[in-house]
Amino acid sequence: MKKHLLYSVLTVLGLMAGTQAASADDVQTVETQIKITYCVPLTDNYGLQACDYLREGCEYDTETHTITYPAIDDVLFKKIAAVDASVTSIDSLSTSQFVRGWNYRWGGAGYWKFLDFSDYEELVIEFAEPCAYAVTLLVQGDSLAADDGGAKTNASERHTVQVTVPAGSSSVSLNLRTAVDTLGNALTEEELENIEYIRLRLDYPAAEGGTLKLSKAYLTQTVTIPTESDEMFPLTEDGLNIDIWDPNYETEWNADTKALKTGAYCVAGWAYGPDYGEDYLNLSGYDYLIAELQEPQQTGLRFRVWDNGFWNYQFDREFSLFEDEEEATKLTIDLNNMQKTTGSDDDIQYVDPSRITIVGFWSLGDDYVYIKRVYVKKLTETEGIAEVEYAPLKSTKGVYDLSGRKVSNPTSGLYIKDGRKVIINK
Repeated sequence: MKKHLLYSVLTVLGLMAGTQAASADDVQTVETQIKITYCVPLTDNYGLQACDYLREGCEYDTETHTITYPAIDDVLFKKIAAVDASVTSIDSLSTSQFVRGWNYRWGGAGYWKFLDFSDYEELVIEFAEPCAYAVTLLVQGDSLAADDGGAKTNASERHTVQVTVPAGSSSVSLNLRTAVDTLGNALTEEELENIEYIRLRLDYPAAEGGTLKLSKAYLTQTVTIPTESDEMFPLTEDGLNIDIWDPNYETEWNADTKALKTGAYCVAGWAYGPDYGEDYLNLSGYDYLIAELQEPQQTGLRFRVWDNGFWNYQFDREFSLFEDEEEATKLTIDLNNMQKTTGSDDDIQYVDPSRITIVGFWSLGDDYVYIKRVYVKKLTETEGIAEVEYAPLKSTKGVYDLSGRKVSNPTSGLYIKDGRKVIINK
């Protein structure tokens, strides 16, 4: 079996049970299911929007994640007949022809570039609301006719398996090994390694049209992971990336003492994904991401998590400035509840734990912080963790210094005002 292009996720996460046993016999492991989303993005970047050619007329709204299947009428017939000579009448069109999905076929300039799903178990599409009509999920694999130095230049037999859920369903899932086509045949191993298309078909009234609103799309994989691991966040000389955002090259990092001093308003940490020549970091098998300091800090330190580019919205938590609070030295982050800082109550977004791009520390840059450890934790049936509260800094009305003392006439500097950090310039 070929190695999947995303198989290194397992290595990055240290998920292989054998590796754990060899390196740390005392590390408890647990079998869990991880989810992979970036093969099936709900975006207009190599997502559903990229599949117009599957049949013009079936539209996709990237903001609402809604597929609109067209009403088959004279207007649509004329539009399609103008570019497709095989369409000679409205009766020659059927709702089964209008599909939307993901295209892994073109690698550019006539090359085939399919994806390898052989390491995965299920493909799951969740709906934002129950669908009024039956939905069919189709997955097409290919057998290669030629392989030119790793660039697939041709293909031979195409084979499509499918599964249908009835009207009123909230999701559709397809087992990649047991799903069959209309003749009862499953995908071969070679076809699993060369997935060409994924399509969503709606059994809707032809004269009326229909809609399907999506919520999530992902592949599943069952793996064995350590219940606690810091392997993804090494605090070594080269392991911590000081160049995530540091335009003036001011960030300092000492791997021996774990002392970090970022440039003003800069970020240092760990970066993943295609922009950094890596796979995305998949933390969907874990429950918590935990960042610990050796001692409290006084430089406005914040911990941030992205699932997109650096200038996009991200999850953001600040370490407390009050030494007697636990969050002065430890942040416990619920990986399934990382709300992004959009600044809008009408635009609630969450970081996707299966496709992390950046994890990092942000600070004002005026002092050192001493990092103890950054790690992930998977809860077992016999353990629990205190409920995580994302509350603002505790303070009464007024201005306080960083030691918690009330200040009546503050000079220039960093203060706590009405429960929030502020910079006062005089």
